Amino acid sequence: MPDQSDCSEQLNPNYQIEIIEDRNVAVVTCSGTLSMSLFLAFHEEFLAHPAFRANLDRLYDFRAAELDFQSDEIRTIYQILQGNDAVHGYRKVVFLVAEDIQFGMLRMFSSIADPLHADFAVMRDRTEANIWLGLPSDF
Repeated sequence: MPDQSDCSEQLNPNYQIEIIEDRNVAVVTCSGTLSMSLFLAFHEEFLAHPAFRANLDRLYDFRAAELDFQSDEIRTIYQILQGNDAVHGYRKVVFLVAEDIQFGMLRMFSSIADPLHADFAVMRDRTEANIWLGLPSDF
């Protein structure tokens, strides 16, 4: 059984953070409407998570969520991440989506965020996302 640090006492019911330490990955499952204020709360909670560390790969599952961000807010998110890029370290980040609008929005973010120490991918298939992160296909 993998060594897991699961933050079961989430501050917000719209997301769940699970850090699987022996796989060096954080899986963030989101639901409901995600806004800028929710991103700010999430980011603070994520950095404070006891298992958080630099170079942690991430899988953000947005398939059950609605993204409610304006284009200027996407740029603000990039600026926040740029401001603490060293804290995050190099990482692979995959956004798992169900809707075309999510796909386009997150591809736009990925292109803006290109200077970060991260490789980004936007995908619709969990198996493909797992493989891209170097995880077992059925993870």
